Amino acid sequence: MVFPYIESMASPVSRAVLKLGILALAACQPETHSAGLDPDPNAIVLIRISPGAVNLAPSDTVRFRAVAVTVRGDSVSAQGTSFESTGGVIDPSGLFRAMADGDFDVRARLRVGTNDLAASARVSVRTPAPPPPPPPPTPPPPPHTRRSLEPDSVPLAARAGPLLVAPAHF
Repeated sequence: MVFPYIESMASPVSRAVLKLGILALAACQPETHSAGLDPDPNAIVLIRISPGAVNLAPSDTVRFRAVAVTVRGDSVSAQGTSFESTGGVIDPSGLFRAMADGDFDVRARLRVGTNDLAASARVSVRTPAPPPPPPPPTPPPPPHTRRSLEPDSVPLAARAGPLLVAPAHF
C-alpha cells in the first residue's frame, strides 16, 4: 500500500526507500498477480503542488499548479483539485493573491476514490522596505557679488582726442 500523504512530504531519497520497501513487501506476497489483482498502473497515488515555496509582497499574485502522480511515477492532470489557503485569497484555478504580511500555507486537495490526497506550499508575504530618501538638493551657487577696483576710474589718453574715463566694475 502506498501512503500518499507521507510520500508527498518525503524527500526524494526517502520516497525511493519507501518504494523499495513496498516492492520488497509485494515480493513476499503469494502469487496473486495472475488472478487480475494487479494495481492499475494509471492509478493516482500522490499529488504535487508548485511552486513549493514563494515570497511575495502584499497584492502580488502567483498561480499554484497541482500535478497528480501515478503508480508508475507518471505525471498526469490533477483535474478536480481544490485549493485552500491559511491567508490571502486563492481561487479554484490556484491563483493566489497576497493580502497582508505573514507566513501562510496553500493546500491542494484531490479526492481519488475514497482517498484524499494533499500537498502544500509555503507563502511568505512581506511589505518591501521603503526606498531610501533622495539625496538633498544641490545648494544654489552663492549670489554674485559686485566687486570693484581701486581706483574707481583711470584716465586714458587717446591720440588726438579727448580724455576717456573707464569705470572698473565686475
